Amino acid sequence: MAHFLTPKFRTVRQAAGLTPDQLGDQIGLSPVTIRNAERGGQPMKIEKIALAAQVLKVELQDLFEERPTRPAKAA
Repeated sequence: MAHFLTPKFRTVRQAAGLTPDQLGDQIGLSPVTIRNAERGGQPMKIEKIALAAQVLKVELQDLFEERPTRPAKAA
């Protein structure tokens, strides 16, 4: 299953001091794929996102934006 990323992915990558080329080399994706994924224009498989989290030394959930949860509806 593929997931769309958010600009937070780019922020984390930049904070780690890696270019799209460098990250792509380490996780087996092209720099174009990394850039497209960062813009939300191309989904990435969860396995590649998990590998990116390892390379970037962050938790997997750190690569996604936090979104407010909606309260459950009363039955």
